[in-house]
Amino acid sequence: MKNKILLVFIMILTLAGVTSCTVNDENKNEEKDSILVEVNEAIDAFIKNASHNYVKKENDAYTVDFEVLSGLYLLEQSGYDIKVSDYVSKEDMSKYVDSLDYSYPKQIFVTSVIDKVYGINTEKAKVALSSVESVDAWTLTYAYSALKHYNVNDTLKNDIASNLTVIKSEDYRDADYAGMALSVLSDESVDKTVLFELISSNITKDGISSWGTANACSTAYSIIGLLASGVDIDKEYLDEEGESLIKNLLAFENDGKFSWELGGVIDDTFSTPQGFLALVAYKVYKESNIGVEIF
Repeated sequence: MKNKILLVFIMILTLAGVTSCTVNDENKNEEKDSILVEVNEAIDAFIKNASHNYVKKENDAYTVDFEVLSGLYLLEQSGYDIKVSDYVSKEDMSKYVDSLDYSYPKQIFVTSVIDKVYGINTEKAKVALSSVESVDAWTLTYAYSALKHYNVNDTLKNDIASNLTVIKSEDYRDADYAGMALSVLSDESVDKTVLFELISSNITKDGISSWGTANACSTAYSIIGLLASGVDIDKEYLDEEGESLIKNLLAFENDGKFSWELGGVIDDTFSTPQGFLALVAYKVYKESNIGVEIF
């Protein structure tokens, strides 16, 4: 009789444990779902209220933000009701890239992004990149991405590749750099430990810190780099309070736009386009469960 009572007691405890785990798992899933709802709402707000300020032709003047363009294209490629050609037509974008000054490697990078999106002739940018002999420390990631796209100038590409994961004391390397570097190296088998450490070592309770404080830009680019590397940021690289970086990023968001620091004014130039791209990358990653390659 005692054995039967003990067996029943053990079964009750076991079922209670299973039920508790199930409830906890459900709570976690509900929290993740609510975050994705917030992400979708922020993306929708940006597209409705701000996106046309970043990719447009107005009279004969063009505005092309490569981060916003990349985010819009990522949505279009993922089957959402977005068409980059509704912002600037392929014909107009062809005229735009033909008019640019390609003496700057960063401009060549931006043009390579446009080429990926529109599939237009950017031969002038390719030719210009072929003759570039060196780039400064701030342009390494952009130049490397363009070199891979155009498949030219192996000498420069190999030189940059050997330096992307080398962190020198004289070069200020932060999580923003790490995020971009992880993105352009996402399909390459190199040791990226130092890049991941640049992110992990700067995690605070409010997101990724750089230039003295947690900010939207550093948090956004860390998210972009981690997602490009296939990292599930709902489970890894959590902040000091166990919250995800995407939740941190949403704290900077207001009606689809982002402030650089918490409680600050809206930053249209950097934080907003970078924040938008990070949200889109997260949305696509959660709905596809594969790494999101952008650059």
